Amino acid sequence: MVVGDADPVARLEPLGRRLRAACSSLTNAARAASRDVEGVDRTGTIRVRLDADGIPVAIRVRPRWSEKLAADEFAGAVAEAADTALTRRMASWGDFLAEERRAPDEENHPATPAESCPEGAPRDLDVLIEHMLTSLDEARRPRAVVRGIGTAAAGKLTLTVMETGKSSCVADPEWIGPLGGARLTHALSDALIQARTSLKSALAQRSRESRAWDSALGEVFSIMRDPGKHGSQ
Repeated sequence: MVVGDADPVARLEPLGRRLRAACSSLTNAARAASRDVEGVDRTGTIRVRLDADGIPVAIRVRPRWSEKLAADEFAGAVAEAADTALTRRMASWGDFLAEERRAPDEENHPATPAESCPEGAPRDLDVLIEHMLTSLDEARRPRAVVRGIGTAAAGKLTLTVMETGKSSCVADPEWIGPLGGARLTHALSDALIQARTSLKSALAQRSRESRAWDSALGEVFSIMRDPGKHGSQ
């Protein structure tokens, strides 16, 4: 039963349109930012390329790297190159979103159809509310930044990549010192593959945990659209 003069679902429609517009802008910005974004350290010795999600996907070391970097500076230079790439990516996001703000407002365009709620028999309202509260408690708990870790050369090289795009590297200077750029590039590639796989697995696990909240929220909107379905429960 609707209380008051305004239909609650109708009142949510403007918010829905704004959310769809924001999601569209961010998606388009991500696509624009993902095009060949690379960064180098201050010496130009190490180059890092990011994937569409802003995570390092390739790291290359110039052949005569030791002419510009000391062995104990190598790990820091890897992180610096990754940070430079991330900064460039963020700048391209900002440029794209600035253009979006100058574009016609989404309100002047047809609204994107809302996604339908999952099919199936609606749950008892008390059960749904309890489910939502439990999921909300889980969502409010502080979460550490998800990261993936990879190693190479029996642990002499360790690479960490985070969901934020930040990266760090730890390397044994004595092992690095005599190696050329090709061997170091190969070792970094091995560690990076492991780190990306680890990160992907951790993100997938967190995504599975968040689906309970999304499902419950979808059912709430379903009830608001048709309160009669739960009227007798």
